[in-house]
Amino acid sequence: MTDQPQSTETFFSINQWQRETFPAATLDGSLRHVEEEWIEFQMAPSIDERVKEAVDLILTLTCYVDLATGRGAQGPIDAKMRICRSRKWIILPDGTGRHA
Repeated sequence: MTDQPQSTETFFSINQWQRETFPAATLDGSLRHVEEEWIEFQMAPSIDERVKEAVDLILTLTCYVDLATGRGAQGPIDAKMRICRSRKWIILPDGTGRHA
């Protein structure tokens, strides 16, 4: 038997938890938290630690988007992905891409 997660988090569930846990969060406070997590990501000594810090960045950015829009992160993420999927992409030598 493989270990299966008890639940799968979504942007909705993350935003709901953040609103309940940090009801007084402000946009400025959230942005400062994102900045702190970015520094921790850059300073992480290993790939495993960078992955953990990357997840912290995703969570704090999700909170920032929710606070900025007042409607959660899923809608803005879906809208941006529609734009990304419609763009033409230039693949760079390092394998990353930039839109044309």
